[in-house]
Amino acid sequence: MRDFLTVTKSGFTGSDGSPVPAVAKGDGGDVAVMAGPPVSTGGAWSVRGGPRAAAREAWQRGFVLHRRDYGNSSLLLDVFTAAHGRLPLLAKGAKTARRGGSARAALLQAFQPLWLTWSGRGEVATLTRAEAAGMPIALAGKTLYCGLYLNELLLRLLGRHDPHEALFVFYQQALAGLGGEGVFPASAATDTDPSATRTIGVAESAMPTAERTIGAGLVNLVLRRFELHLLQEVGYQLDLTREADTGVPIDVRADYAYHPEQGLVRVVSPTGVVTISGDTLQRLATGVPLNGEHARAARDLLRLALAPHLGERPLKSRELFRQHNASEHRG
Repeated sequence: MRDFLTVTKSGFTGSDGSPVPAVAKGDGGDVAVMAGPPVSTGGAWSVRGGPRAAAREAWQRGFVLHRRDYGNSSLLLDVFTAAHGRLPLLAKGAKTARRGGSARAALLQAFQPLWLTWSGRGEVATLTRAEAAGMPIALAGKTLYCGLYLNELLLRLLGRHDPHEALFVFYQQALAGLGGEGVFPASAATDTDPSATRTIGVAESAMPTAERTIGAGLVNLVLRRFELHLLQEVGYQLDLTREADTGVPIDVRADYAYHPEQGLVRVVSPTGVVTISGDTLQRLATGVPLNGEHARAARDLLRLALAPHLGERPLKSRELFRQHNASEHRG
């Protein structure tokens, strides 16, 4: 019997509703999950205070979105947390070899679920402790650039210190989907309950990450659904189910154009207008994997919807993805 995992607001639960540990054993092997706060201080690192200080501080779930060197020994992190949103943290001495800096730097990487504590009331707080909250989500090749794209979207669209707990759950689900673990949102874009998920058996991802590939249709769906949820969280929800000007339900046989200030409007004569079919909109809204023309149309729609909020500065992750594709074709 397959082992199923579901993401909820409080973390991961099994099919019977019970909480699962940081690494769940299924028929297909280990699956990285975000479990409850650490019950001990073993394996964590700190810059001050030790276990007693950690006991006074609340552990927070988080991921590193970006990091850069700060001075000779420290790292400046941009992290995304469930309870506090996006914020900068200074990891003092994280690169200092005599203090185990290599292990610290390895822990503070993108796509590694973390438990974190920090202190300070200034614009940039100081990271005090960090501990793995599960196995890192291993992304490679195209899925790696997709993960970097998700991180860049969060960096560009989210303000600092603005909590988005539902979006944090959707982010975990999107990374899990890209990593082949098959847990990602499948509810319509208008849903607000992040516990509504589509679950795929662990046995379907039995092969090691480096040896398996996630289908392009699923990758496209994961990216588009995350973009939709991100737009909803920042106050620009895109309704995929009704025409913006009439309120009439989307017709799968019709074509639609997207107007940033209005929404989706039926197109009678599509000549010279970028359109998306009602069939594609329905697939996107109901969680059907997107391939071929459906994938291209959904991608173009979300680019139009995101463009006013991203500004004119190009996304670095898109350029990296184009370079990766170009090198593959040359090879």
